[in-house]
Amino acid sequence: MGIVIQNKKAPSCSHQATKQIRLHSEQLVIDVIEVMLNLELYTMPVFYNEKRIGIIHFKDLIRFLTHREQGESLIYHKLNYNVESVMAKMAQMSELEYFNEIQS
Repeated sequence: MGIVIQNKKAPSCSHQATKQIRLHSEQLVIDVIEVMLNLELYTMPVFYNEKRIGIIHFKDLIRFLTHREQGESLIYHKLNYNVESVMAKMAQMSELEYFNEIQS
């Protein structure tokens, strides 16, 4: 019996197989993108040790990479962020966008 994620069956017969469908919070963006593309999964849970700390979406990674901060876009630098930092930045960006909408 396997685990189904986004209508794709992932084997779960061993502990190692289960680990393969998780992301660790310290994985780099470049590695996370590679994992998601290889597995054809565009939403994945993020864990710190055995505790789930959130979910990352492929579109959020792309939005993070292409976001220009103070007119600069340093994609090559952002590829080396860990996924937990990206999640924190995305939450911060969402709060700022919400605040700007209220001010308008």
